Amino acid sequence: MRFGFHTQSNAPSTGSAADIYPELRERARAAEAAGFAYFSVSDHVVPFPAVEGPATPMLDPWLALAAVATATERIELLTLVSNVTLHTPPQLAAAAATLDVISGGRMLLGLGSGGYRAEYEALGLPYPAASERAEMLEETAEAVRMLWERPTTTFDGRHFTLRDAVLEPKPLHRPRLLIGGSGKLTLRSVARHADLANFVLPGPGRLAALIEALGRECAGAGRDPAAIEVSVLERVVLAPTSEAAVAKWEALGSPERGGHRGLVGTPADVIAQLRAYEAAGLATAMVFFPDRDADSIELFAERVVPELREAIA
Repeated sequence: MRFGFHTQSNAPSTGSAADIYPELRERARAAEAAGFAYFSVSDHVVPFPAVEGPATPMLDPWLALAAVATATERIELLTLVSNVTLHTPPQLAAAAATLDVISGGRMLLGLGSGGYRAEYEALGLPYPAASERAEMLEETAEAVRMLWERPTTTFDGRHFTLRDAVLEPKPLHRPRLLIGGSGKLTLRSVARHADLANFVLPGPGRLAALIEALGRECAGAGRDPAAIEVSVLERVVLAPTSEAAVAKWEALGSPERGGHRGLVGTPADVIAQLRAYEAAGLATAMVFFPDRDADSIELFAERVVPELREAIA
């Protein structure tokens, strides 16, 4: 099993804006040292309560990742995820290509169709229907790949149009696309375009059903589902006892998703939950720590990650 470390580019423990980036940089370095494959930040103007918690200062994700790239050597860097309804394909393609160049080929672009209505309200923007957002995701995934791979790009979509568009510099390697979301139309885009699929707090049972649905979409697209790395974004709340972990989770006010709390418990509890995920078909766990507790992060890196790697080896 592979692991990703997801964090906010915000909320310094000291309360000082000057400490936002130093803390972010150290989290990335610690994740790399612990053997995490990915380091991701959110791409929201308005913090997303299920992950970010209360409104706090937030760095621009692309500038933050570019800075992190200069402080790390191996870990892949991504936004988890960028809302295609708030960015154009050329903007996303250029930002991602620039990050790839700065990082020496470690960029991975995460795309999503946006489902946080409060963000649109805060920006004074209309909230598109789910079907319209899914169309924009499909067009963006296709157009971004064209911009990365072709000398010039002409694209005629319902939502985006390009005429002899040029993107330089190109990424240093063939970039991978992650698409997040679980709707039928989103799964169709995953089957057509994505190298990774990401599902937020699904729980093992629902993940198995989503993988089955993705397999049907892959069959329709003529693609081998094994070519797509299945990942989840999971909340981790660790404590010495299961009861203490549940109390900690309740104190955080973290919401359930479909009756699923996240990875809550002792290291042994969390290992068991991840093994259930593995049995359902999970390849990669992208984890975040809502309390940003350094001891919990260290415990996960020292007790959970090695155990899962040994189980797979």
